[in-house]
Amino acid sequence: MLRGENAGRTIEQANIVRSVRDLGRWSGSAATFASARPEGETAALLLQSEDGRILGAARLAASPATSHAATVREAVR
Repeated sequence: MLRGENAGRTIEQANIVRSVRDLGRWSGSAATFASARPEGETAALLLQSEDGRILGAARLAASPATSHAATVREAVR
């Protein structure tokens, strides 16, 4: 970096968000949401209230690389 408050520094980054997907609305009772998982990547699941507060979060371990895109279902409590 050549300019700004980080000029001349090396910045290490972790847990970089590469995409965001809305899986649907949660009514408060048991529900299932399905989505293709990023192949070979770790994913995070966030439960967010209408006012933007984060009510819950879970980290999903990286899925093994496969030759085809798979939909993975995981239960998060």
